[in-house]
Amino acid sequence: MARAACSAVAAPPEAARRSIFVLQPLALSLEASGLHIGCTLSAGQFEVHSGDASAGSLVDATLHCSGARARDTYAEWRAADVLATRACCSPHVASVPTLYEACCSIGLQYGPDFRTLLQAWGGGGVAASRLRPRSARQGTAVHPADLDGALQLSALTSPRGATDGRVLPFAVDEALLGSDVCCGMCATVLQQSSSASLVFLLDAGGRRSARLDKFTSRAPRSEASHMVAGNRQWIYRVEWSR
Repeated sequence: MARAACSAVAAPPEAARRSIFVLQPLALSLEASGLHIGCTLSAGQFEVHSGDASAGSLVDATLHCSGARARDTYAEWRAADVLATRACCSPHVASVPTLYEACCSIGLQYGPDFRTLLQAWGGGGVAASRLRPRSARQGTAVHPADLDGALQLSALTSPRGATDGRVLPFAVDEALLGSDVCCGMCATVLQQSSSASLVFLLDAGGRRSARLDKFTSRAPRSEASHMVAGNRQWIYRVEWSR
């Protein structure tokens, strides 16, 4: 959303973002109505808010994400380097169904549209995956479900694995989001440190689609965790009695 907003006011369109922080999850329910999500731009910064738009403007707006606009540095990125990184990936084959079962057990319940990992390999701080073919991008330059699939893959680079506990995206040092990508999408994650990873999306020809540098995740705060868990279908029902 921030990429689209920044590109709409810049010529040529801007694809780079820096110092991105995801401050609060946005939980949606089927009963929600009147919720408006907006992106504001000012002095080289962007902010994504949500709130009640029934009064014509956002009421009690919640800040979800903030960051800075940046110069497009695609010229500094060489797809061949990314392909070499994938070639160094451990031959260990990961079970994609087991990965999603582990995510579900800690409250990260992905629906069918967001289960984009088709095959995955990982080990030694590097992971790679083929994503499910996408027939339409629905007006997006980089489809959110494909990018989320690459972030799901980062669980395979952690020595503790996906069952270590629920974590949510927290920050990205630099994000480059491209376009004009064909079928055969692949994702690669390279662990940069104990808390940060380098995330790539490429098509089968090695053409760049997205790059997230120093992507980090964190366990949500208690109130955020409660908000995420609130969308689950519990097997018990609370009944109050005098």
